[in-house]
Amino acid sequence: DRETLQELRGDWQALAEIGQSPLLEHAWFSACADCLHADDALHVMVQYGSAGTVTAIAPLVKIKRGNTSWLEFLGSEQLYEPSGMLYRDPAALPALYRSIARARWPVLLRRLPAAETNALAPQRRLQSGLWLRATTAATAVLDLQDGWDAFYATLSSQRRYDHRRAGKRAAAIGKVSFQSYNPEPA
Repeated sequence: DRETLQELRGDWQALAEIGQSPLLEHAWFSACADCLHADDALHVMVQYGSAGTVTAIAPLVKIKRGNTSWLEFLGSEQLYEPSGMLYRDPAALPALYRSIARARWPVLLRRLPAAETNALAPQRRLQSGLWLRATTAATAVLDLQDGWDAFYATLSSQRRYDHRRAGKRAAAIGKVSFQSYNPEPA
């Protein structure tokens, strides 16, 4: 329930810091639970180690559409952002996946990182059912290392014309600005 989700905040944040993604933080999943899954049953699975510490969390929700139900990451259907499990050590993943499989619900894990997909592979032999892995399109980026003018020159004349025309229409509505972000690979 949502109250228990809030109680997990400290342990959740500790695992999110290991994953180093804002999309794994407690606030992200809590907002997804409140805003996107108000009528859905949370199915967050927590794995504890021998010392009673949280070693892994599966941030799942049970989706029910008509007569069909399945488990998926909180917010994944609506937002389609990369997601994943939270874990202290990759060795914790196989046990977490076995626990998810024992829940006996179909599971849809969208935008799962490759490292987690590899940890899932051995579980395919342990359970019956259909396991699918769909490759998805990469995130859209523009390579502007040689600058905007060099990139712009690679566009077809029709694309450049369309861009200039759209720019003029946008400028007629109001001020137009452009920001370019180029984070380091790390």
